[in-house]
Amino acid sequence: MKKNNNKYIVVLLVLILAVVSADAYLRYKKEVNPEYNLLKVQDDPMSLTGFIEVDISTADNSMLLTNKCKSLVMSTNDVQTYSIQQGLDNKIDTRPLTHDIVKGILNNYDIKVLMVKVTELDKGLYRGNLFLKQGNQLLNLETRPSDSIALAVRESAPIYVQKDILDKYGQYSC
Repeated sequence: MKKNNNKYIVVLLVLILAVVSADAYLRYKKEVNPEYNLLKVQDDPMSLTGFIEVDISTADNSMLLTNKCKSLVMSTNDVQTYSIQQGLDNKIDTRPLTHDIVKGILNNYDIKVLMVKVTELDKGLYRGNLFLKQGNQLLNLETRPSDSIALAVRESAPIYVQKDILDKYGQYSC
C-alpha cells in the first residue's frame, strides 16, 4: 500500500513540474498559436539522429551550449542561470534550490535522467525534452530547456541540441 502511495506522489510531482513549465510558457507567450501541438510525437523520440551533444556553461543570465567551436546562447533569468551554475559546480546552498529538491525526489525513487534534447526554436522560444527512466519505464516530457538542463547537469546526463539549430543560430567561439 505504501509503495502505491509513493508512486502516486512521484506522478503528482512530475505532473506539477509539467504544469509549472506549461504555465510559464503560456505566461510569456504573447499570442497563442492554435496549430502548435504541445506534444510532438516522433517515430523514435530516443533517436539522436540529427542531434549533437553539447557542453554547458553560464554567463550573465544566459547559458551557452557548446560543441567544438560553435556556441548557442540561450537567455535565462538570473535564478535559472544560478541554478544551472550551482549544478555544474555540484554545490547545494544552505537551502536547496527547486532543481536540487527534484533531483532528490528522482533519486529517492530510482528515477534516472537519461538525457535532455533541445528540439526546436520557434519565435525566439526554445523547446526541449527531458527523458527519465525508472526500471524499464521511460518518460519523455516536454520542458523548458533551462529546467531540464538544470536537472541534467546535477545528474551528469548528456545534453543534445538539434544540429540544424546549432548550425543556424550558433556563434563561432574559438
